[in-house]
Amino acid sequence: MAEYVYFNFFTIGALIPTIFMGVLGYFFITIKNKSTSTLYYTLFFITLTPFFLFYVFAAGIYHPLTAYHRWGTVSSCLPVLIFMGLAVINFPKARFRGFQKIYLLIWGFVYLISSFFFYYESYHSEIVFNFSGHYWDFAADRSSKLYGLCVISAVFLIMVLGMWRAVLNRGTERWAVLFMGIFISCTFMIPGVFNFLSRDGLIDRGTYQISQNLSTITGTFIASIIYINTTKDRSTFMSKIIISTLATLLILVQGFSYLTLQDQERSFDAILRSDTILAIQTGTHSSDLKYMVTYSDHNRTVSQGFPEAGVQLPISFTEVQREFYNTLVYEKIRRLGRENFKHDLDIILSTTDSTFAGYAFAIRNFINTLPADEADPAARLCAYMDGIERRTLFTMNKIRQLPDSGFASHLENFLPTARITVFNDALSNHLKQSKSTNAQLKHEVLEYLAPFRKAGTRIYRKDPWEKNHFVSVMQADTQNNTVIEAGYPYLNYRKYVHDTSKMYIYLLIIMVVVIVAGFPFFFWGSLVQPVRNLLSGLKEIQGGNLKVQIPVRVEDEFGYMARNFNMMADKIRAATENLEDTVMARTEALEAAMEEMAAMNRQLIETKEALWGEMQLAKKIQTVLLPRNSVLPGYDIAVSLEPVEDVGGDYYDIISVAGHEWIVIGDVSGHGVTSGIVMMMVQTAIHTVLKGYPDTPPPELLSIINRTIYDNIQLMDVQKHMTIVVMTLEPDGVFNFSGLHEDILIWRRATGRVEKIETNGMWIGIEPEISGMLSVNRLKMDVGDCMVLFTDGITESRMNGDFFGDDRLVSIVETAGRLSVTEIHAHVMQALEPYLKTDDITLLVIKRNQ
Repeated sequence: MAEYVYFNFFTIGALIPTIFMGVLGYFFITIKNKSTSTLYYTLFFITLTPFFLFYVFAAGIYHPLTAYHRWGTVSSCLPVLIFMGLAVINFPKARFRGFQKIYLLIWGFVYLISSFFFYYESYHSEIVFNFSGHYWDFAADRSSKLYGLCVISAVFLIMVLGMWRAVLNRGTERWAVLFMGIFISCTFMIPGVFNFLSRDGLIDRGTYQISQNLSTITGTFIASIIYINTTKDRSTFMSKIIISTLATLLILVQGFSYLTLQDQERSFDAILRSDTILAIQTGTHSSDLKYMVTYSDHNRTVSQGFPEAGVQLPISFTEVQREFYNTLVYEKIRRLGRENFKHDLDIILSTTDSTFAGYAFAIRNFINTLPADEADPAARLCAYMDGIERRTLFTMNKIRQLPDSGFASHLENFLPTARITVFNDALSNHLKQSKSTNAQLKHEVLEYLAPFRKAGTRIYRKDPWEKNHFVSVMQADTQNNTVIEAGYPYLNYRKYVHDTSKMYIYLLIIMVVVIVAGFPFFFWGSLVQPVRNLLSGLKEIQGGNLKVQIPVRVEDEFGYMARNFNMMADKIRAATENLEDTVMARTEALEAAMEEMAAMNRQLIETKEALWGEMQLAKKIQTVLLPRNSVLPGYDIAVSLEPVEDVGGDYYDIISVAGHEWIVIGDVSGHGVTSGIVMMMVQTAIHTVLKGYPDTPPPELLSIINRTIYDNIQLMDVQKHMTIVVMTLEPDGVFNFSGLHEDILIWRRATGRVEKIETNGMWIGIEPEISGMLSVNRLKMDVGDCMVLFTDGITESRMNGDFFGDDRLVSIVETAGRLSVTEIHAHVMQALEPYLKTDDITLLVIKRNQ
């Protein structure tokens, strides 16, 4: 196997992101108690690592079987993007399970169809060697383009998902998911576009490789830093240092390796030209020279110079004869002097044949733009012609891809959209004059776009059977109108750059080992251990050990913190040890104050009894204001309200007025008497408005109530607001609602799952005018569907530091959804019983029965 291993720039370029993705994957694997989003983010890097590893395999091994690296990249590319989409959907917490199922179903189907189509076409396709990227590949253009379009669509969808979640999220999480979606989309969109352009020849594969590596490392690095600084999953400071350092050094190595290997490329070309000139001048050749042919412009033929007569050349030069002619013309133009330049150029162009018409047209157009005093018009012209080489190659590849059948009509449709138009007139004239059709016509047309390049340029050749690959160079003799091409084994090139590339690979491996394994060791004394000592000291203090002291080994920032920690521990210990004396000294003063406090206590008892009567009255008033019989035609209802104090700020209502049915649920911020007063004001205002105007739209009702309540709250000089949703029932189970409150939970009988419906709008009591912030929303309940309305006293109840939470409430409703409303209500309240309630609790369960 070692005889096929030849490293080059593309090997290094693919290895760099492979290493970085692997390190990021390992980092995310080590995070404990992962959230759903982090899990998918981990799978994203785990899948992306072998994706780049397949490119390392293809670029580093010179064997036809490496064409099957495409099977590996196709197998992993779409899953990478699917996992990233799921990570965005679930950030910062898991939601939209129904949507995720649809997302997975659709993209799973797209992945299977596009992948199997590629496997099928590639299995039945020819294996070819791509010199622009120095790797083996399948001639499977249709399936490759189809899969590429799927990839670009998936990348674009990640950006859309990021924007969608940014709208739904709040605070820093909104911006985090937005920028993550943008950076990841750009990470894959840039190389995706460059890949298309490089395959058609508009840019070289080296540019594509650099764009892919740099955008992947930079994009994933930035997205990861945003993620780990926003997610609630715990990570370590050392891991952030390792990732940042590794990303920076890998990008630098990418740049240095490119510059170094470009020097290698130029050196190899110089050796190639030198060997060829020596062989031409001396008539001798080295064993590496595999062929030498001579093109004569007198009879437009290519004659065999080496191997000797009678030995068949490894390549047929009939198809590329036009290249010799164009190179000869190029060299004639390049050697023209400044004096009589245009005259001499006209002589050269006048002797060219019709197939050179496109290039001649481009040359004449450019010369007309040059100033009369141009110092070196030949050099300027050659530079211009070199500049249009990429666009010419791109156009030639596009024409080559046109179907043979009906080629003339396909070409006519293509020419107006061509990347370069200087050939259009010549090609159109040929279509009119030629009697050829289909494949023969295509061959004639492609002759017009044969490469126009200077002598000494490196050329790659191969036989039709992909058995022999060569690297060659042309030398032109303008005096004798001949061009000589000498060909050498392609492996000479691979061997030449192998050693330098191998050195960079060793450097990469050593660098990664030093950073990943060495950094924790190097920073153990100055960073890792001091942080651990501080954390250990804090735990000791928390456990009651006030004698703990942290050793100060280095006078840096951590030494400063450790020294101040020790001083703090000493002060706490001293205060604790003197506490007994302090208590005895204070006891006498306290005893003296006790008599005074006893007198005050008697007065407080009297005040309390009076206040208790008022509190009971307020509680009774609030209770009376709530509906006694919660009845909604066509629906079963179970409801409860439990204030955390005697008077609470929660409010619910079922209002039937003038044939209109209304449902209200709200929660005044805080709890206690003040919140209860605001709640009663809201209840009174709603009933007053609806009795006078029962058909008031929900947004207008809230806007009216807000104006009244806002003024009253300002008069009370308190900081209060109220989350509230008002609903009005229409026929066929349709509810119109408005306001901002907790999510509305709808248990669907058809699916057995809970659908979360987010409320939007504005709280009341914060701004004097909110009409522009309110809108009408609609939902529909089918027979058997169940609606659950609640206040945050339920979800924010705690046990052992954990919230009851939305997910637990959804799970209970899904489990009990097919039961009666009374049983559903009982299931929720029973599950809530062991939790500590710190706010008022209201639960309203409504099920449609007809």
